[in-house]
Amino acid sequence: MQTRKTAVALALLLVLGPVSPTPTAGACLIAMSLWDLIGSADAVVVARVVSLGRSASSEGVSTFTGVGTHDTATLEVIDAWKGTPPGELQVDLLDGAPGRYVVGEVVLAFLVEGTAMARGLRIAQAQIEAEEEAEAEPEAGANAEGTTAGEWSEPPRRSPEERARAHEKAAAEVRHFEEWADGRWIENGLSEDARSRTKDLEGLEDLVRAAARLHPAGSDTRLEGHTEWVLSALERPGMRDALVMDMAELSTAKGALTDADLQRIARIFAGAPSVGYPDLPMLKLLATYPDPAVDAAAASVVEAALRMDPIPDWAPPLVSAALARYGDDFVERIGRDDRDRQGRLIEESPGRGTLPAIWAAARRDLGIPEVAPAEPRPALRTRSPE
Repeated sequence: MQTRKTAVALALLLVLGPVSPTPTAGACLIAMSLWDLIGSADAVVVARVVSLGRSASSEGVSTFTGVGTHDTATLEVIDAWKGTPPGELQVDLLDGAPGRYVVGEVVLAFLVEGTAMARGLRIAQAQIEAEEEAEAEPEAGANAEGTTAGEWSEPPRRSPEERARAHEKAAAEVRHFEEWADGRWIENGLSEDARSRTKDLEGLEDLVRAAARLHPAGSDTRLEGHTEWVLSALERPGMRDALVMDMAELSTAKGALTDADLQRIARIFAGAPSVGYPDLPMLKLLATYPDPAVDAAAASVVEAALRMDPIPDWAPPLVSAALARYGDDFVERIGRDDRDRQGRLIEESPGRGTLPAIWAAARRDLGIPEVAPAEPRPALRTRSPE
């Protein structure tokens, strides 16, 4: 059965993304694609921090955040990439003030109006109540305790009276939050994540403005245009770190990519791989798309990763994805290709692991051509958000 915390998490994901308790309060962030982060924001601003403060959380806030106080910031808006916010904003930072919030510094913030967040909480609460009512319906063959003979199930569900009292209490909590949230601006806890994942601020601004034009309304981000938006963004290597979740969504959406889309992704990847984690979701998108140029680019990224010290944690899954393009199973090679005839692990040097040995054996077995290691993309010139 859904718990109250699940209801809150669902609400925050629907409207704001992961506005969660501070880490000391047991926060559990919910991942969010850049497309959804932009779509859920009522305003995306470049702003100077004027002042910082601390506010006691009202009953309407503490019920949902689990903390008694939260940080606040006064921001002077320099530029608005989305929305038309006032020139000066009082922002509630329910996740706590990130380290980048320093008086006088310039920050990039994804903001939601309090009324929109409250509306999302109501939607989430209605969904939770509907699920509980559906789960309360007795199933055919179930006994009075809700179990089927010979089977174990969850403890007895709440009675109709208990559910009604719980729903009434939850509705009151949402009303308290609505009263507090009216007229407020709340920062999305993933603002820092979006900013830290790319140094290409010019590219990020272009993406935000383009996404805002495609879905300006706020919470409904499932609109046409996402695929083209992602593919256009992938043309800029400096943006790929910020698009990992977006690529994952494309890979799970049936029929989202046409042959022309896959050809375009293949051209982008083969022409300029990231030599980093973003290469993984790109290869996943291309898993069923045969292309010798993609095979060669994947091998070149593997070669680059194996020359790094230490070998990055994205290297093993990348090797797996590269071998899968040849119909090979990386897992089956573990314990076989990484040992010598005496059963001892084969390591180039202490602490380097056995991945190079597995890759060398796979290349030999599958006839993978020798390629030069891919060159990591050069660091971009950074500019101030001002």
